[in-house]
Amino acid sequence: MRYISLFVALTLLASVNVEPSLAQWEETNGTEGGYVNCFAVNGGNLFVGTTTGIYCSTNGGTDWSVVDTLMTNTDILSLVAGGSNLFAGTFRGVMRSTDEGATWASIDSGMTNTDVLSLAVSGTDLYAGTENGLFLSTNSGASWTEVDSGLTDKWVCALATAGANLYAGTHRSGVFLSTNGGTSWMPTDSGLTNKWALCLVASGANLFAGTDDGLFLSTDDGTSWTAAGLTNTRVYSIAAIPNGADAENVFAGVEYFGNVVVVPGGTVSSRSVSSPSLLTGSDSTGVFLSSDNGTTWAGLDSGLINPYVTALVASGTNLLAGTWGGGVWYRPLSQMITSVQGHPKPLPAGFSLQQNYPNPFNPTTVIQFNVPRPGFVILKVYDVLGREVATLVNGQENSGEHTVTFNASGLPSGVYFYRLEAGSFTETKKCLLLK
Repeated sequence: MRYISLFVALTLLASVNVEPSLAQWEETNGTEGGYVNCFAVNGGNLFVGTTTGIYCSTNGGTDWSVVDTLMTNTDILSLVAGGSNLFAGTFRGVMRSTDEGATWASIDSGMTNTDVLSLAVSGTDLYAGTENGLFLSTNSGASWTEVDSGLTDKWVCALATAGANLYAGTHRSGVFLSTNGGTSWMPTDSGLTNKWALCLVASGANLFAGTDDGLFLSTDDGTSWTAAGLTNTRVYSIAAIPNGADAENVFAGVEYFGNVVVVPGGTVSSRSVSSPSLLTGSDSTGVFLSSDNGTTWAGLDSGLINPYVTALVASGTNLLAGTWGGGVWYRPLSQMITSVQGHPKPLPAGFSLQQNYPNPFNPTTVIQFNVPRPGFVILKVYDVLGREVATLVNGQENSGEHTVTFNASGLPSGVYFYRLEAGSFTETKKCLLLK
């Protein structure tokens, strides 16, 4: 039995050169016949985890090469980047690379189960879901502690983070939520009619869950769920690709293996499926797209010789699909989404932190920061004595311009400092609260 999880939304700056006239999927070079489980991005490199090890691409997925031979013939179930580190979940525990995948080291001290099905990073915390327990490392995997109190099903197939919320998808008991870094858990599965939560992704106000019987959507932090189509199908892995547009499209690879990925709203071309609950036969495999959060779906598998899609990731203007036994394929997003709502702003040239507005303020103010590439971002507020008074951002952020509101209604008047941390980048600015 295989379990695949990809909790991070991944968007690369590099793009694959494609002929505009080719309205179909095209195969990439270097992973022919590969059984793909997951994608990850670290710096400017794209990584793909397969049943026989890890491949790396430095040109947005056009070409692939095998990384460290010590990982060869190792089933890579999940990949995630955290700072300068790249982590891989395997049936032999967690592996870490500090040099873009060139070399790897085993890091599972304190883990009582080493069948690692899912990984997630939130700030400086690294989580690993296994077949019997959820584990936390606060030192890049050097040591681990079990953090699954209240998690009645410890078979953790998927993990996702959204601000201070941590979600765990389990084998038989649905989705659980922790608001304190995994110290305690509560079930959040009202309306989730299938409890085998194979994959999760948080995208804006939406939380998607792929299950053994279709896709489900929650807009209230998992408190309640509604069916989002693709019933009688299995959705095995999820990834989010948000943009500045208000609406979202959902791509899905369905049937025994599947993948869901969220992209900006628009219209859909290609054949339509009016009733996703009736998908059968050849229509039950391949890539599908919904522009209305699962109400209707359209098939997008032209040229995709192997229809079992196990992972998806955006690379520049293209969508890459990892398949089960057919390697990695790509297709321009413009072929699948003919129009996008709004006019996306150009990507920022670098990280930056703006002065809050208004300033002075009472009691709320808006802070803007720019992110040139997807990564983990921390934004905290401190008083004049250096004591932390608020955490505004602590998790994965996508490239682009971001704004967050700081509410200081419970704080006294005075000078405060807010600090942005993103990899090696740090910047601090001062603000004044006057009541």
